[in-house]
Amino acid sequence: MAFSNYILECLRQHGKAELGPLGTFTLDYTPAKWKIENQNFIPPNAKIVWKENTPDQMNNYAAMAQVIAAKHDINFEKAYEFVESTVSGISINHPSSYSLGILGKLNKSPDQSYYSSFSMNEGFNQKLTVKPLSLPQIYNRGDELG
Repeated sequence: MAFSNYILECLRQHGKAELGPLGTFTLDYTPAKWKIENQNFIPPNAKIVWKENTPDQMNNYAAMAQVIAAKHDINFEKAYEFVESTVSGISINHPSSYSLGILGKLNKSPDQSYYSSFSMNEGFNQKLTVKPLSLPQIYNRGDELG
């Protein structure tokens, strides 16, 4: 399974996926809204946000490891080591950017010292959004009911 799939599953289960020194993905969720005056329903919306971590921040791969351990029925320690080695490999082996498959890619800072931004694949971003549902107006506000 691609590492990006683990990130997505971690976001689904925990609302964030921490990648140690690389940074953290979080799910910015907006709940659904019903606007009576316009007779429309705005569905819930989710946006994936990337935030780089500070160099002195503790590495916490527990949520990612939990997802991988459950998915492959392996022990937590082995899954934790997998996440740790994968993140370390991304940090060391990719000078300017790293592709996360369906999600998009991480881009390094101009001095190449850390991943400073995330570019989401447009096709994936469109799959996260749903258009509002509008209903025909049943009555005007000034009309009497009943």
